[in-house]
Amino acid sequence: MITLWSRRSGRQLKQAKQPLLWLGGGALGSADAVQKLADAGVTVISSTHARGVLPDSHRASLRAFHNSPSVETLIARCDFTLVAGSRLRSNETRSWTLELPHPRVQIDIDPAAASRNYLMDNTLVADCSVLLATLANKAQGREWGNAQWDAQVQQAVATAEQGLREQCGAYAKLNDAIDNALPNDGLLVRDITVSGSLWGSRLFRANGPLMNIHSLAGAIGMGLPMAIGTAIANPQRKVVGLVATAA
Repeated sequence: MITLWSRRSGRQLKQAKQPLLWLGGGALGSADAVQKLADAGVTVISSTHARGVLPDSHRASLRAFHNSPSVETLIARCDFTLVAGSRLRSNETRSWTLELPHPRVQIDIDPAAASRNYLMDNTLVADCSVLLATLANKAQGREWGNAQWDAQVQQAVATAEQGLREQCGAYAKLNDAIDNALPNDGLLVRDITVSGSLWGSRLFRANGPLMNIHSLAGAIGMGLPMAIGTAIANPQRKVVGLVATAA
């Protein structure tokens, strides 16, 4: 059954004029396949949990600017949506009012996640890393987009970032200070609060998966022990821990 559905989804992907890949935390182990799809011109947007699966610097990356008007305009121009390991949370879809183009195909290892928040045309119950690799192989030889589309993606991201910087105010300077202090392979570990909900999750750069680390829970004060654990687990890398007052 998986083979049948993956074949259908592979055909839909190849037939699309401009596909969109929406990454969630379930795709954290899929960097190689995502890179292949993005190199071929598939436009990629990430949930805050999947930041860095495709580096922010890639020409096909819309980063995590889901709620930016400039990015929404580009999403509306796509004609295929592949959701990989994402819950499509309310805070990333304007309380589920963001229009995602059809056909919609979902990959999730949990059968209960099928069409949970958005109605899907196809659902593939499988590991994202396996299915994305399969789809990337099926898409070999197919290229999407062009230089004009790439420029529009980059302009949409620049507009979204500028809007977020204006919204952040002085916090944008804190973001830049940490960015300058950390090497390219440095790790940011943060509590939620403003750092998580405003700039930490979307403005701070992500060069790879699991480099912008935060709790999935709503509790404040977990940043400090998480930062300590991250530093112990990564002794050769620099770690910045941003903690809330409750710590």
